Parts: sequence; C-alpha cells; structure tokens
Amino acid sequence: MSLVRYTNAPLTIESGDMVVAGVAIAKIKATLDFLKYNPTAKEVTIQVIITPYARNADGTFGDKLDGTNPAFRSFTKMFTANMQHYCDANTGQVLCAVADEYAADGTLNPLLVNKTYCPEFEFYDNLAFSQAVVINTLITNRIQLAAATGEILQAN
Repeated sequence: MSLVRYTNAPLTIESGDMVVAGVAIAKIKATLDFLKYNPTAKEVTIQVIITPYARNADGTFGDKLDGTNPAFRSFTKMFTANMQHYCDANTGQVLCAVADEYAADGTLNPLLVNKTYCPEFEFYDNLAFSQAVVINTLITNRIQLAAATGEILQAN
C-alpha cells in the first residue's frame, strides 16, 4: 500500500463583471476557499475568494488587479444556507426569507406561488443523503447566481 496525495486545482469560477453604477469596471473570479456542511447547526457554508481582473475591451479577462486601489482588492465572500430562507426545491435558487412566506393578509408570497420550495439547508441536506452530486457544479451555480444578482459584491 502507498500513500496517495491528491492535489487538485482549486475550483475557480469566472463570475462575470464587477458593475458599479451600471458600468462594467472589471471582471471577477471566485475561488473556493472552503465548504462546510454542519448538519447539527443546520447550515451549509460556502466561502470563496473574490479576485478582480482588468476587463479587456472585448469583455475578456485581463491582468489580475494588484489591489493598490481599495476597490480592486481581493476579498472573501461567505454564503450560508440555513433554515432562514426558502429555495426552489428543484434548483436551490433562493426565493425569500422564511418569515416572508405569507403576506400580512394571509396570502402566499407571490415568489412561492406554483413553486415546490423548502428551507435552503434542507435542500442541501437532501442532496447530501439522496443524490450523487457533483459539488463543484452546485457551488458554481450558487456563485454565478450571486454574481448575476449583485449579491457577490455585498458585504457579509
């Protein structure tokens, strides 16, 4: 028998443009820092390192920005799936806070109408126990959604 050491390149996702005031000023990549599944606390945490790159005129990635300008420094972003938000039970897309399931008049939140939904942690927990999951695809989808909605640039 011999010791096997795995040295996989970290998952890096090209997550689109860094947009300020409606103008694409740079490109960003997200590199997986860690994934923590904590069934006791009912939380799944994904932490990524966001790195800005120059945006070439044709929209492609340019050089990594050096961070001399505070707006272009790498930073970490954490996403936590817990029991506080509902998500689409088929895709994992966050729909609304659990507290917003019903409006004051007792009607179902329009974001949940005609959806099969569950608490976000339960979505991941179900996957962990019932599906053969390629976790990198799931993480990639979560980061791309955060980039598309602007969540990736918001403070934790």
